[in-house]
Amino acid sequence: MKPLNIEARPDPHAATELMFLPLHRSVSAAIIADMNHTGHGRVCGGCGKPFNAARKQREVGRITQFAGGSIVSTTFIVCGRCGAELRRNGGHPPAAMVQEAKEARRAAELLYLSARGRA
Repeated sequence: MKPLNIEARPDPHAATELMFLPLHRSVSAAIIADMNHTGHGRVCGGCGKPFNAARKQREVGRITQFAGGSIVSTTFIVCGRCGAELRRNGGHPPAAMVQEAKEARRAAELLYLSARGRA
C-alpha cells in the first residue's frame, strides 16, 4: 500500500478529500494537522475545553449525513477523556455533537438550495 501524503493548505476549510477517507491512523493525523492549520482544532469537540499541555488532542470523530444532494461530514477532535466516553457509549456521540452536525447539515442544505436558485 502506498503511503498517504496530504499537506495542510492555507484554505480556511478543512481538506475535503480527508473527510471521506476511512479514519485510519495516518488519515486521523492528517485531519488533526489540517484542522490545527486552519484554526478549527483549538478546543475539544466533546467538552469544549481548550487543548493545552494536560488536555491533548487524542482522537478524531466524524458524523456524516446526506443533505440536499450532497454529503456533509462534520469532524471533531476530542481529548482523551471525551474519547474514552465515546468508546464507553458504543461510539454514539453526545447530544451537543449531534446538534452541531445537524446545524452544519441545515447550512449545507441552504447553500445547496441557493446554488440551485430555489432559496
